[in-house]
Amino acid sequence: MLKQAVVLLWGIGRAAEGGSRLLPWHDTVVELVPLLREFRRSGERAGRPDYPIAALYRAGLWELRGHDGAVPTAHGDSLLKAWFADQQPEGGLPVAVWEIMRDSTEARRQAVQEIGRKFALGEEYGDLLCAVGLDPGELLKDVE
Repeated sequence: MLKQAVVLLWGIGRAAEGGSRLLPWHDTVVELVPLLREFRRSGERAGRPDYPIAALYRAGLWELRGHDGAVPTAHGDSLLKAWFADQQPEGGLPVAVWEIMRDSTEARRQAVQEIGRKFALGEEYGDLLCAVGLDPGELLKDVE
């Protein structure tokens, strides 16, 4: 789903800018909802970051802190939404991923290109990178 790509690229953009690795849930929602509304595929529901973040957490690509109990799976609707609203976890890229995305343009380039391939990003790719604070000219060179 494109939503996971949006969240990952947003995390990479935050790392590249040297921002805080973990962000409170409220701030995550404020920043991601507009991106998830703008960059979605036909038929995808807009706006909620709980689904992609729960899926990325399960895949080991997102860290969540400051919550009690297990993070629910990215299924259902009211349970997942209620869990994030109640728990208000801090979240972001895992430390090792964040550090390499912060420190290495080449690693960012490789990650961004792999995300583009995995999620079959089309025409919105460059616009999405700009929207999350990444330079498409720098990161998309040598893409076939």
